[in-house]
Amino acid sequence: MGTIRVAEKEDFQKLKEFLQDGNVSANGMDHDNNVFFIVENEQNELLAALGIDFEQSVGLLRSFVIKVGMNDIHLFSLFERVFQYSKQQAIETVVLATDKLSVLPIFQGLGFEWVEKEQLPSALQSMEHGRSLLEQPNRYWMKRDFS
Repeated sequence: MGTIRVAEKEDFQKLKEFLQDGNVSANGMDHDNNVFFIVENEQNELLAALGIDFEQSVGLLRSFVIKVGMNDIHLFSLFERVFQYSKQQAIETVVLATDKLSVLPIFQGLGFEWVEKEQLPSALQSMEHGRSLLEQPNRYWMKRDFS
């Protein structure tokens, strides 16, 4: 059984290493406008991580890494926790970007819809990570509305 919780400052070094091992950017993880959720096993080893940056009523999922062998129930529970947090923060839309076409059905199963870049909320321009992703070619964009 794993534990899902918000990463604390003392988790950041371990989290940063976990993200880097997964070839995912850890840049900006210590900003005030983002939160990282982690899944740990009984030995406090990281099994998964998922961050969300937020600006106005928009959240941007980022830095999603899962360890091989993590079960689907924990994966689903991780996203549910992030969605609960988003609603508590009055986030109306959650957006994600990926360069992997193969993961789109997973996110569709979590309630995301594929969108064109032009349909994205303008608040993404206010986020450092959002601006960076918007400049990158070959990204697939998805969003989920809570309103």
